[in-house]
This record gives sequence, structure tokens and C-alpha cells, in this order.
Amino acid sequence: MKTLTIVITNHNRPKIILNVLDSIFAQHVRNVALDVVIVDDCSSDPIDPDDLVKYGERVKVCRLEQNRGVNAARNIGIGLATGDFLLLADDDDPFIPNGLQKAFDAISSLENWQKYASFGFMNANAIDIPFDDFFFWDEATFIKYRENYASLGGDFVYIVQRSRAAFRCDESEITKAIGAESFGVVRNFVKHYEPANACPMWKIAITKIGNADGTTNRLTNPDNALLKAKAFAAWQQAEIEEMEETGFDRRTPKYYRRRIRGLFTYLLLDNRRREALNVLRTKPIGLAAKLFLAPLTLAPPKVVHWLLKRYRKVCVSALIRRLRIALVARV
Repeated sequence: MKTLTIVITNHNRPKIILNVLDSIFAQHVRNVALDVVIVDDCSSDPIDPDDLVKYGERVKVCRLEQNRGVNAARNIGIGLATGDFLLLADDDDPFIPNGLQKAFDAISSLENWQKYASFGFMNANAIDIPFDDFFFWDEATFIKYRENYASLGGDFVYIVQRSRAAFRCDESEITKAIGAESFGVVRNFVKHYEPANACPMWKIAITKIGNADGTTNRLTNPDNALLKAKAFAAWQQAEIEEMEETGFDRRTPKYYRRRIRGLFTYLLLDNRRREALNVLRTKPIGLAAKLFLAPLTLAPPKVVHWLLKRYRKVCVSALIRRLRIALVARV
């Protein structure tokens, strides 16, 4: 009998996490026992111990005395995990019924599966992206999909063999500030642990984004983006600099331009209009984009925030599409 330890961090969401726990222990996985490590990141509204009684010893809680940030909390949870396999989960992403059984069926069907450090699956929001049903996540695949789809890292869920990997999440000040839990994890696997720099991936959804009431708590929602604009700008700047240093700006130009537009947007939200204008002057995002986005440097942060809430993102394609629809409606 193997054991899967699921590590969940929690901060002031004592009821939402119960939906996730219920979805975990509703799973029935052949020859795999489940346990959970919850790391409470110094919540002012912690989980009521009485709410956890029904789970018995399958759930362990570690409460931090000071707020460390989600990645530091996850690293503590990783250190407390005892299972043969490890999975990092969000406290607001419930598991899909029978999802873990499908995942382990897929793993066991892979020849010599024991040699791999990690196995990748999907969050339900990624199912519509045209991945192959099975592929290896290597550098070439990373370039292919990252170039064509804006957001991929948070759409994957990994099951890790603890005997094959000793990874840690990125605890930099940037990721702590914006609450990004998965940055660096995929890169860590691909660069250091996977044979032939590849991680087997299946187009099988095992979790879904959102709470039981249908709401979501996305990292880059407009309100969060406005609140943490300075940290988000620093994150985008770091991504851009790394891409320029490693040559990925040339290998994935579309993705590189998306990061530039992201930096531009967060600078505007942080009311750093001169720096945003300098991004348009110095970065290669195309003349049409520069001409279209330049007037936004005159807009106050509240206007940019309103645009984000209404159109989801400040990018040329989205705004042109909306303007075209408006013009056709007028005609």
C-alpha cells in the first residue's frame, strides 16, 4: 500500500478548505492511502479543530506563529510529508470525483514509471487547451505551449515521488508578495530531476478552480492586481530579465511580448506612468501595440483597474475586438 500526502496551505479561509478536504476523502484510490498536511500561515481566523475531527489522524495541522508566505508554508508542509507520493494543492480547488484514481491508473500504465520524479495532470480550466492526451513536458513542449497560451503554470497539478525528488518552492520576496505558489516548481523538475529533461503529462483533470458556490480566487484577478501592483510589476520585470538573459525572448517572442504588456499594465496600476511609457519606448512589442497602448499612460490607476475588470486584460487584441464589436453595433 502506497501513501499520497497532499499538502495544503491555508490563510484565513477556514470554511473553504473544508470543501477541498471533503473532495479529497471522497476519493477511492486502489492501493493508495491518502493523508493531508495543512500548514496554517498564521491565520487570524484559523480552522476550527472541531471541523477536522471527522477526518481523524488523516489530517495533520501545522500552525505558523508568523506569516511566512504561501511558498515558505508549502516548503514546511513538504518537510512534514511522509507519503510515498506528494501533491501540492490549493485550499480553494476541490478534487474532481475519481480524479486521483484516473491519475494513478495513468501512472501505472507508463512503462518504468518508477524512474520519473513527477507526473503532471491538469486543473479542469486547462482541459480546453489543445494538449495531446499524453506528452512529455520538456523544453521543446514548454516553448510550444508557452508561446501559444498565456497561462500554463497554474493549470497543472503534479504528483511527485518523494524518493526521486527533493524540491522546494521559490521563497523569493516577489513570490511571497504576490502569493504565487507554483513559480519555479515546473522549472525545478525539468532542469534537475527528470530523466532526459522530461516529465510525463496527461490531459486528465484531477482538480478544478473555484469554490463550491462557483466563485474563484484567482491570483491575477483585477482587484488583487491593483492591491499588489508593485509586486506584480517586480515579478514581470524579473521574468522579462530572465528571458532576455537566457535567450527565451527570441525563442518565445509572443510570450515575451505578453510579459512586457503585463509589466506595462502593472506599472500603470501602481501609478508609475513614466516607467510604463519607457517600457513602450524601449521594449519590442510592435508599433501598433505601442500606438494603441500609449494613451493609457495618461489614465489614472482607477481607470486601468476598470478596464481590467471590464475587459479582463489591457492588451491590443482584446481591446480591438471589443471596439470592433461596439462599432458594428453602432452601424
